[in-house]
Amino acid sequence: MGLSSKAGSPWGVVATVMVGTLLVGLDRTVVNLALPDIISDFDVTVPTASWLGTGYIIADAVFIPVFGKLGDMVGARRVYMWGMWGFLVTSVLCGLAPSFGFLVVLRVLQGLVGAAVFPTSLALITHAFTDPGERARAFGIWSASFAVSIALGPLVGGPLIDNFSWRWIFLINFPITVLGMVMVVLLIKKQKEKIQLRAFDWQGAALLALPLTALTLVLERGPEWGWGSPGAFLCYAVVPLGTAWFVAWENHAPDPMVRLTMLRHRTLTVSLAVSFVAFIGMVGSMFLMPVFAQSMLGYDATGSGFLLLPMSATLMIASAFSARLTANLPMRVVVSGSFLTASIGLFLLSGIDARTTWLELSMPLVVMAIGISSSFPSLTTAATASVDISEAGVASSLLNLSRNMGAAVGIALVATLSSNLFDINVFDLSKGTTIDNPAMAQSIAPLIAVKAQIAAYGSGFLVGGLVMVAAGLGALFLGKSRVADITAGPAAPH
Repeated sequence: MGLSSKAGSPWGVVATVMVGTLLVGLDRTVVNLALPDIISDFDVTVPTASWLGTGYIIADAVFIPVFGKLGDMVGARRVYMWGMWGFLVTSVLCGLAPSFGFLVVLRVLQGLVGAAVFPTSLALITHAFTDPGERARAFGIWSASFAVSIALGPLVGGPLIDNFSWRWIFLINFPITVLGMVMVVLLIKKQKEKIQLRAFDWQGAALLALPLTALTLVLERGPEWGWGSPGAFLCYAVVPLGTAWFVAWENHAPDPMVRLTMLRHRTLTVSLAVSFVAFIGMVGSMFLMPVFAQSMLGYDATGSGFLLLPMSATLMIASAFSARLTANLPMRVVVSGSFLTASIGLFLLSGIDARTTWLELSMPLVVMAIGISSSFPSLTTAATASVDISEAGVASSLLNLSRNMGAAVGIALVATLSSNLFDINVFDLSKGTTIDNPAMAQSIAPLIAVKAQIAAYGSGFLVGGLVMVAAGLGALFLGKSRVADITAGPAAPH
């Protein structure tokens, strides 16, 4: 059932799935850079154009658990390859889209097929490595590619958009996807699992999709709708009701999509909860950085991408060594210390102003990268090793789902917070200021607005740091087990 060295080194498996991880991860964020050009080409409004991101994220969130389960049933390699084929086709069609409506539909399909990559990547790594220490190291390197994909969007997309066209952020996926598929054929041995789709819990998948869609939709559209709007309240109602319906069904399903007794394992549940909270702080803060650099400091898309380059490089390098350094330390020490270190970087960014230099922006991000470099590999290892190897796909899908939901909450939180704080800061700065000269008052108003906006961004980073502290404190509930002990647990092949 596992992957043997006959198909190549297990590290070939890691290299292969890193290609897919980077590819799909980049497409989550890079489209935001292209929105101005897409709006101009198709003559649509900003709220309408934002559905390109919303549709992708909803489809991705809904289908991650589905593909995690399918990977366990029919083979992770097979499902991963399906996902790559689908991503290739949808990427090319996105690049050739003749209308905006067609592009939105394709983005939804792209998010759907892309959802197959993340959970199956983790399952493939779990099967490929029998040595606990090597598996932890492999998860560290893979986690780096996952995190780097979030940061590299502006760096990769900026030059393509500035020098060519927004269509090339999709068309460039063709050669990369082909490379990734060739690597699957050459480096990952075919699995012999029998296809058992008749037993798949289709009703459970549909019931889970209901609350996930409502939650993702309100997080994505809440700032535009208003958090007290009828649409938002409808989503608020659907989330708990849909979740309760799903739980009731899964408790009686003969072969549930998610075996809920898995969640009784404290290591798994705490890993999911801590990952959710940490991604609120990390992705919310990463969302602010290019916005601040471009709107307040005059960076273009390419320049803001280079701002994140030191962080990306640090993640890749530090993650490769973090597993060896932390393998024999208690899990709660590793993860808690990592998130607290990351919070320092965000606290440093809370003091930004209009004179902040490139170095003053990038170095705190390096500190954050050093912190999270050992946390996410450890949590990934713990989550996938907390269950039997036959359910590694489901466990990894839950982990990725918790991260995605945390990212959506983080962006929604930061967007709402910065908007509200801007209004408050303008009022505070203007309060008590009386200028009789209309010309002088008109010249000072923009300065007040800039100062208010910068202060709002600083508060956003401060909140991100506090959230990371909360994640670090939550990690103390992981217990006294070492990473090496956990990786040698139930997920090890029998």
